[in-house]
Amino acid sequence: MRKTITTATLAAIILSATAALAAPVCGDVNDSSSVTSTDALLVLKRSVEQPVTLDCSAYADQFSACETSLSTCDADLTSCRNAPGCGNGNVDPGEECEAGDFDGRTCASEGFAGGGTLLCAAGCTVDASGCYAARFEATDDTIVDHQTGLEWEKKTGADGAANLADPHDVDNLYTWSISTPTANGSLFTNFLPSLNNATSSDGIAIAGCFAGLCDWRLPTAPELHGIIDLTRPGCSNGTAPCIDELFGSTSFGGLGYWTATTNSYFEGYAYVVDFTNGSVLTNGKTGNSHVRAVRSAAEAL
Repeated sequence: MRKTITTATLAAIILSATAALAAPVCGDVNDSSSVTSTDALLVLKRSVEQPVTLDCSAYADQFSACETSLSTCDADLTSCRNAPGCGNGNVDPGEECEAGDFDGRTCASEGFAGGGTLLCAAGCTVDASGCYAARFEATDDTIVDHQTGLEWEKKTGADGAANLADPHDVDNLYTWSISTPTANGSLFTNFLPSLNNATSSDGIAIAGCFAGLCDWRLPTAPELHGIIDLTRPGCSNGTAPCIDELFGSTSFGGLGYWTATTNSYFEGYAYVVDFTNGSVLTNGKTGNSHVRAVRSAAEAL
C-alpha cells in the first residue's frame, strides 16, 4: 500500500537531512554555529576543572562593557585587544615603548653618547640603565669597555725604565716563547701568573689576584686592535698613542704589544699591535714586546 507524504513532512525530512549533512564549524564546541570566546572558555574550564571568566578589565576605560558582559566582550574582543594600553604591542600616546619597540628612541637620543641597550620597563616606560655615557670607563686599576664587555689592565710607570717586579710597568718587555712555538716565555711564566695569584718564574710570591680577579689573559689580535682610536690627538703624527687616555701609560714605540694570536703561516710568530699608528704586525715569539692583559667581563655591558 502506498503511503502519501505530505509537503510538510517532506520539508521536515529535507531540513533534517540538511542539518545532518552540514559540516560543523571548527572550534565550535558549544554548537552555536560560530566560534566565540565562550568556546575557548568551555575548553579551558574542562582542562583545568576550575571556573574561568574572560577578564578585559585592563581596557575598562575604553571598553567598560567587557568587564561585565561576556557577549559584549565577544563582539568587541578584537577592539578590546587593540585598545590603547601597555602590553598591546603598539606604542600608544603616553607610552615610551612597547615590547621591544622604542618608537625611534636609542641610548644616544636619551643622552648617552657611548651607546648601550634600552629596556622597556613596567608601564611601557624606557629604562636606560643599560646605556653608558662613554665607551670606556676607568676604575682604580682597570678600564671597562662597555661596547665589547672586555676589562683591560691599566698600565703605569712610563719612566723609560723596566721594573719586572711590577707587572703593570708599561716599560716591561716579555717574550712569548723561549722555544717556539710553545707558550713558555716570560709572558706565561712571569707576567700572567703575577696577575692571577701564582708564583712567578723568578720566585716572586704574589698575594691575591689583580683587582680581585683571577682570569687575566692575553688579548687576541682583534680584541687588542679593537681599542685603537685613530682620532686621538697626536695619533696621526706619532706624538701620542692611538688609544684612549683612560688606559694610562702606554708605550707606543715600534715593539708593539703582544696578542695571543699566532701567525697561521709561521707558528714561530705571533701578532702584535703597534699603538703608534694602529698597525698589526708580527714578531718572532722569542723576541720582546710590551703586553696589556684583558679579561672577559660581559656583565659590564
